[in-house]
Amino acid sequence: MRKESKIYREIFEGMSQPIFLLDEGFVIVLANPASYEYLIPTTSLEGKAIEEFLKSKELMKILNTALKEQLKVINAEIECVIRKEKRDVLVDAYPFDHNGSTYIILSLKDFTQLNLLKHKEEKEKRFETAIKSIKRIAKVMEPEISNIISVLNFVEKNRDSLDEVLEFIKKEALRLKFIIDEALDLSLDVPYEIQKTNIHRIIDDAVKSLKEEITNKNLQIEKIYSPDIPEIEGDPFELHKAIKNIIKNAIEASPENGKIEIKTFWGQERIHPEKLTLCIEITDEGKGIPEEIKENMFSPFTSTKKGHLGLGLSYSYAAIKRHGGDIVYFNDNGKTTFRILIPV
Repeated sequence: MRKESKIYREIFEGMSQPIFLLDEGFVIVLANPASYEYLIPTTSLEGKAIEEFLKSKELMKILNTALKEQLKVINAEIECVIRKEKRDVLVDAYPFDHNGSTYIILSLKDFTQLNLLKHKEEKEKRFETAIKSIKRIAKVMEPEISNIISVLNFVEKNRDSLDEVLEFIKKEALRLKFIIDEALDLSLDVPYEIQKTNIHRIIDDAVKSLKEEITNKNLQIEKIYSPDIPEIEGDPFELHKAIKNIIKNAIEASPENGKIEIKTFWGQERIHPEKLTLCIEITDEGKGIPEEIKENMFSPFTSTKKGHLGLGLSYSYAAIKRHGGDIVYFNDNGKTTFRILIPV
């Protein structure tokens, strides 16, 4: 028995993370060397209340739960103050009985530095994404502004053509305004207008609004609607524009005399733990998504089509994401499918 106790003691003292043995009043009975290295106390830890060294309401709540309900608490994330400094800590608390008394083994794992690194990486990623977006915006707007500058230079030399030039400047200015308005649409700063919405009616209206484009390419639109889809809670304007953008994308990708298939059904994917997933699939017979833009498919100003701003899919993704959903895409047997997922 003494041999086993010695082994346990060596394990306890040899652990690299702070470990404490607490009594029912959360007073420290034992503390391993790592605890002293972590807390750097000026006096002995034993015989002192744990909250003298770890100031955290969350910690006390965890210890009370472990004590009263005899429950193990594993990997609980808390924020506490140690030596007047805020720290992010993972806490394990294991209650056990010994000779009629209850004790708690408390272990700590400080992940403050990991959190700092994580936030740093996320911030750098957001910055890189922002820079890429700015470059794409500059790439789109540079030729438009260059056109206006060229015309102004022309005016200086040919003042007789002023009316014609002013009309051109007005046209280019309106085009720039359109680009900016489309980009601002992505922010979706306007309030939600949630109401009962018939998703099939929204799809039908989106198809009707694209009748001219469909007719010009002599496309067949095949709709396969699940009969048991109820009205859903959503913003009809946002959903209409999001779905219309994807159908328009399918029309542009389709060959002459091709077919676009639009399906609705209940998906097996669960993007919300307590809700069913409504799926809307839009499939075209186009050439598919170019490899070079797949990674940034939904990023603003991403397009391989000449004269296109590349904002349509970005808006669709932002709107569906705002409804708690997602958009995925895949190529299969020479066809491209965009699947909209909405939790219902």
